[in-house]
Amino acid sequence: TLLRLAASVEQLSTHILARAIVDAAHERELVLSLAGDFEENFGKGVRGRVPLINEDQWSYQLSTNNEHENAVAPDTAPEISTAKEVPEVSVAVGNRTFMLQLGIALPPSLVAEREQRTALGQICSFVAVDGQIVGLIVLEDIPRAELARLSPDLKREGIQQTVLLTGDGEIVAQQVGQAAHIDRVVAHCLPEEKVRVVQELVNQKHRVLMVGDGINDAPALATATVGMALGTQGLTAAANAADTVLLSTDILRVVTAVQLGRRVMRIALQGIWVGMGLSAIAMLFAAFGYITPAAGAILQEGIDVIVILNALRVGRFKVKANK
Repeated sequence: TLLRLAASVEQLSTHILARAIVDAAHERELVLSLAGDFEENFGKGVRGRVPLINEDQWSYQLSTNNEHENAVAPDTAPEISTAKEVPEVSVAVGNRTFMLQLGIALPPSLVAEREQRTALGQICSFVAVDGQIVGLIVLEDIPRAELARLSPDLKREGIQQTVLLTGDGEIVAQQVGQAAHIDRVVAHCLPEEKVRVVQELVNQKHRVLMVGDGINDAPALATATVGMALGTQGLTAAANAADTVLLSTDILRVVTAVQLGRRVMRIALQGIWVGMGLSAIAMLFAAFGYITPAAGAILQEGIDVIVILNALRVGRFKVKANK
């Protein structure tokens, strides 16, 4: 039930951890409710009001304990409507900072549990129901084996430095960074801090490619030289801020996108210089009377066809094999 309530709120978020919680609920075939009064504090947590269902008896009991204690006497009780209203509870899911902002006290036992889990490289989110902490959701980010190819493949394509900007803790960030052979890792990174790091690189005259997968990354995507939105969820804000969109959620496709971009630019420049060069030579011959106007027009059409045929080579793009 705790997972169902948390996932009902998280399903409205675009954060990658929210997707993991929702996926876990779907795997267990839990019925999610549509949360109302939804609010998201980017990088910190979410909250909303979730309608209860029959399986949520403990939650309903939690929210009605005080009501039973303060019940009025039968002779003074107001008339009760026969219409049944669906009970709701306020659900908040997020980190310690988010809970403190909401004025929710953190039980020492769960705080200690969180410290133990984060020391193992796991990610923890507190869950509060009606202003009381009722549990801890633990997630573990297991890097895929092929992630080790990411940074080396990018460097083969001319990328000089790779930087990981993440809101995860230091331990998790370093684990992912080592698995992907990232040059620089910045942990506990909120959206505004991502913008600051990207802006610093831009100010140092670097051409920055920023890859992000959610609304949290939108400001940094807009700041970078080239912003690339990754994945199909949350693309309303990210895609508007980005220069290009990859519909796949596979981070390794970024390498393919860089390869394709470089090939397109190379062929485009070839078309420009070949077209201008042949046209200039033809104009010189025409100026000295070696080419008649009619022949010059036909020759120009031939040059255009050559440039077009050269551009069609982009369609024969194949992903480079990893060495």
